[in-house]
Amino acid sequence: MNLEPQRYARAILIDGDATSGPLSRMRLQDRGYSVTLVRDVPAAAAAARSAPAAVIFVQADPGTAETSRLIQALKSEDTTRHLPIQLLGSPTGSAPAPKGLNSVARTNW
Repeated sequence: MNLEPQRYARAILIDGDATSGPLSRMRLQDRGYSVTLVRDVPAAAAAARSAPAAVIFVQADPGTAETSRLIQALKSEDTTRHLPIQLLGSPTGSAPAPKGLNSVARTNW
């Protein structure tokens, strides 16, 4: 999936961490996205209703039950189910890498 900023200018970023959220938003804005930062799925749905977005970025640890529930909740909401979801990974870049893949530190994305 190609998520180039020129094609997907409006984005919603879900990040419940007060420290990493603004940093992630700044990095996405530096890449050309207009970012609405929210803390949870209900806030993401409200943001999608007020200003339609083309992509949702989620700051979460891939492969966890919490991340799976969050994605299922986004796909069950009428306003967000059609949007592509891009996981940004562990806030610290320390999540274990799946077999066969190399972990990439957060500072490199």
